[in-house]
Amino acid sequence: MALPNDMEFAFPTEVPGAGVKLVRFDEGIGHVTVRHVEMQHAGATGDSGHDVVYSIGAGFLTFSYCYLHDVSRYPMVLDHTSDCLVEHSYFARNESTSAEHGEGIFTVFSHRMVVRHNTFEDIEGTVCILVSGGDDWQIYGNLFFWTPGFSRSTFGNGVIGTWSQVEYYSRNVRVYNNTFANITGALNGGLGLKDGGNVAYNNLWYNVDRPRLYGVTHDYNAAFASAETSSFTTEAHMQVTSGDPFRNSGSRDFTLRAPTTQGMTLPSPYNTDVLGRTRGGDGVWDRGAFEF
Repeated sequence: MALPNDMEFAFPTEVPGAGVKLVRFDEGIGHVTVRHVEMQHAGATGDSGHDVVYSIGAGFLTFSYCYLHDVSRYPMVLDHTSDCLVEHSYFARNESTSAEHGEGIFTVFSHRMVVRHNTFEDIEGTVCILVSGGDDWQIYGNLFFWTPGFSRSTFGNGVIGTWSQVEYYSRNVRVYNNTFANITGALNGGLGLKDGGNVAYNNLWYNVDRPRLYGVTHDYNAAFASAETSSFTTEAHMQVTSGDPFRNSGSRDFTLRAPTTQGMTLPSPYNTDVLGRTRGGDGVWDRGAFEF
């Protein structure tokens, strides 16, 4: 089932009660596409299990050009929900507390997932994207950033990460050409995927206190103005430097002001950025979400 682009949704201005899910997919639901929809969990605050998109056991879901924002726990739950595509969408502002942790995208035992060309603004929690017990993921071309004044000692397991128990280790996760910016105070502003055939190439960190890389084979990554760079010292093609590589990060413009050091050349579909630019078209495959 595909929702027509001109369909209008009238969401309530207030969502009372506990455990409220704005959009829910139960087991057996599949082959659903949601495009060009703004989803705000208005009025749902506090530790009450409120989520925007909530799926348990569904599959083959596509979310394109959606805006999910202002919710007290998870913008998106894809639990035991495989074969999904999340692209060109904007995730903004959630809540995570010691009593009820939040993330941007929460998954457990979800496989064959693609998360590409999205933006995650001011997301807090154990991680931003939880790949817990997942196999065969592609996470590329995304932007993760915190706005000035937003500082949380969260992301204990990494911006992209999993849980510590062996049964939740992630496998075959490809993390390419993502940008992580202004994530200060986090316990781990990098990756915490545990070892299982996971790789990370061509990613860019700027002003991130602790861009630590665990459980991934990695190279061709860049760290700009980041306080801790020990995870990059083993890379044969690392780029560690100072300065701000963006045109105007204060105004949320994270496009590059100049090319980065040459990154790793990758095949389609990784050779196009979110703006449709062909990577390496000027002779340099840039690191980060945006091609110069």
